[in-house]
Amino acid sequence: MAAASAYDLVVIGGGPGGYTAAVRAAQLGLKTACVEKWPRLAACASTWAASRAGPCWTQAKISPGADPVRRARHHHRRGRHRHRQMMSRKEQVVKDLTDNVRKLLEAHKVEIIHGSAALAGKNRVEVSGENPLTLDAKNIILATGSEPASLPGIAFDGKLIVSSTEALQFDGVPQNLGIIGGGYIASSWLGVAAAGRPGHRDRMLPDIVAAMTAR
Repeated sequence: MAAASAYDLVVIGGGPGGYTAAVRAAQLGLKTACVEKWPRLAACASTWAASRAGPCWTQAKISPGADPVRRARHHHRRGRHRHRQMMSRKEQVVKDLTDNVRKLLEAHKVEIIHGSAALAGKNRVEVSGENPLTLDAKNIILATGSEPASLPGIAFDGKLIVSSTEALQFDGVPQNLGIIGGGYIASSWLGVAAAGRPGHRDRMLPDIVAAMTAR
């Protein structure tokens, strides 16, 4: 374990809440570090962006105000619905977003540390990974975000039962797709599936419809 480094603030988590807090702290003159366990910063923000980067939101040669699902159906009928292009665009959107977050932190002299962080007593954070180290911090912000929740008896296997993370890595539109949940990624995949399967019947629970309508 490397010798402890001292900071005014250590932010655990490099997502939308974490990196913005780190930037603001640096602007106020605090020596700040941001710890992220994933290789890419802003993981959940990039996941959201990826869900919006599919064919439903590509440029379409129909009315710009057209419904996203109608756009996707148009592309499918004209033979322009290419999943490979969607994945390529998704990867570029995610790369651009995470690269810009890194540049933003570096521009404000926030130290970026990759590894899994754990509280190790008052004002102390231990980071495990390739380069374990201990951080002394006058202040600590926990911005660890969330993870997909599995259902009892339906564990993720990465093949037939997947989380939203794996859903964004599909190499094609599944022949049959059941979606549990009504968030951004779920609704995006619903549009893709409906566009790719003419005659496909979409079903959404009334409370999900009401919640989305109220947004």
